[in-house]
Amino acid sequence: MGTMAELFAGLLEGVSEAVAESTSLQGNHLLELAVPDDAWRQVLCVTYRLERRADVPANSFRLSAQASTPLPFLVQVMTEDQQLINQVDFNGGPPAAAISGSLTSYNGQILHIRMSLDGNPLVFHLDLGQPASAALSGRLLAFTLASRPLPATPENEQWPRSVTRQAFVLGYEDPVTGQITPPCRTMPPALSSSRVRQAFLDLTNLGIRSPKVFPLLSVPTDGAAAQAFRDALGNVDTDAVVAEMHQGRQLTATRTGSGAYTFRFVPDARYTGPRLLLVETYQLTSVPLSYGPGRVIKTFTLLPGERTTMRVSSYRRSSQSIQSTSSVLDSTSDESEREFEQAVTAEQGNSAESSKSFEYNAQASASAKGSWGWGSASASVSGGISGSNSSARQEFAKNLTSAVGKNAARASARREVTVDTSMDMKLEEGEESAVERTIENINTSRTLNFLFRQMNQEYAAVLHLVDVRVAFFSGHSESREEVPLAELDSLLDRVLNVPRTAEVRRQILDLVGATRDLTGNTHPGFVRTQAPDGTELAPAVDPTYTSDYTTPDGRTITLPGIVTAAERHVMRTDGVTVDAFLGEGQGLDAYSTGLQEQALRAQAADNLLKEREADRLQIALEIARDGDQKRAEAFRTLFMPTQIVNQIDHAAVNTAPVNGKPSS
Repeated sequence: MGTMAELFAGLLEGVSEAVAESTSLQGNHLLELAVPDDAWRQVLCVTYRLERRADVPANSFRLSAQASTPLPFLVQVMTEDQQLINQVDFNGGPPAAAISGSLTSYNGQILHIRMSLDGNPLVFHLDLGQPASAALSGRLLAFTLASRPLPATPENEQWPRSVTRQAFVLGYEDPVTGQITPPCRTMPPALSSSRVRQAFLDLTNLGIRSPKVFPLLSVPTDGAAAQAFRDALGNVDTDAVVAEMHQGRQLTATRTGSGAYTFRFVPDARYTGPRLLLVETYQLTSVPLSYGPGRVIKTFTLLPGERTTMRVSSYRRSSQSIQSTSSVLDSTSDESEREFEQAVTAEQGNSAESSKSFEYNAQASASAKGSWGWGSASASVSGGISGSNSSARQEFAKNLTSAVGKNAARASARREVTVDTSMDMKLEEGEESAVERTIENINTSRTLNFLFRQMNQEYAAVLHLVDVRVAFFSGHSESREEVPLAELDSLLDRVLNVPRTAEVRRQILDLVGATRDLTGNTHPGFVRTQAPDGTELAPAVDPTYTSDYTTPDGRTITLPGIVTAAERHVMRTDGVTVDAFLGEGQGLDAYSTGLQEQALRAQAADNLLKEREADRLQIALEIARDGDQKRAEAFRTLFMPTQIVNQIDHAAVNTAPVNGKPSS
């Protein structure tokens, strides 16, 4: 059977200028840069906390203000209609505090906080989640002012800030864990069960999302997707949502290949402080290589003269089986891409980094790019980055190729093609019909054997870097700001101290320039710094840059960007090839064999007689066409007509003319 593979190889080689159709999948890999703390721009940050205190009387609350800087500031707590409830003035030294009067008349849930930082105003709203009289009773509301690295870019409106953008509201600080909840999300004391329940009911029944309660959800806007979203929400238990969110987990949604939605809970994000990230966009391209027969899926034998019905059933018969057998290599779908991303996350192995990666990409659902993990360039700006860069990217390439292998193996193992005959065919109710054929063994002495094999397709999975962007991120998805490499200077000027900007800029460009391909070579042309006429430009990724990859079968393929990794994988297909061969043993004795031989001789003699008769007619036609009388007379003499005897009167009737005249 080895000649069958050679046959298919020969057929493929016979196609001149054949171009393999490749498929691609894009995803982002986040590489965290080690920026020193003193490089970040420092601003004044306000945190607040709300905690129950035994020394605070019921129906009143204590307002406290303190600072780690000698800067004086004033805090005023007002109702939504600007009615002053309490205020405190901090002038340095120990915390300043003031006890409020009766809270009975304050039923609003929103506090209006007005601060004056050495004459610089900072105003924001504090959502208590319940009436102020209940939320503040017997509690301490404390505000702390400290100099910190900025929590978001100055233009980010999710963080309240002063007009001068020198002071930011950092958010709620948990008095026990110290975890910070940004002001754009509901602080844990205000996240009551009734509030979560009502927000979930609004989401389920009306399709209205509360971003402060469900910051990681994105509600679809088109009709069909929105309906599917609400249908799936109907299967989520409200009590489970309340319980999970009280344990510090967030509700998220993903869409399957069939268009349906699934929901799950992920750990809530943590404030990490400012970070600079390299957002590397990779493309995974699968290139078809050789194609040929693989495993044997069926063998059966027909006895001499036997007939049977054969049915070939493919794994593509239903939408469910198509989803379960899809792969990122040859039949990508939402289902396979989601499983692939989960496999990449599992390969990463670090739950904290996985959580950061998910949080960063939570609000990027409109992009067609997947989330392919989080890495770290551990070298500082003052040290070398080549080794750290190489290690981080090698680890990423290893994790990704391992995930590709698992995804391909999972899909290939489920690609079952079956061949059944009428002897073992059992149809299930509701099963779609497959291809059916009737085959027969016309031999009378030997069996006819069939060998069915499933066809395999070999692929080269090539990973190549196609783009690099730079991002600011402080742990929550609302803080992210991503810019192309050409706008690097603008981003650094806004978030870093001026003396350190050039240093960090050099680190980032060196990190991008140190990207190595499969052979260990760098590609200086990947980042364009000059125009064709020599004019200096802001560094930017050249979108036209390409590199060549030589496939195992010797073909050269040009791909965008820099090829960083490649692996070969074999996938089962729904193609089936069949080979037939006769059995070696004879099923007839000598007498039966002799009868067959005599029958064959009789058939050959009959065929010879028919050939001669055809030749005679051909000669007659030629004579009639030429009008040659001598040849006609010779023909009549040679081929004397057969006499017809009248059985009634035993008279011989001859239709031949006599002396050139018709006979009577």
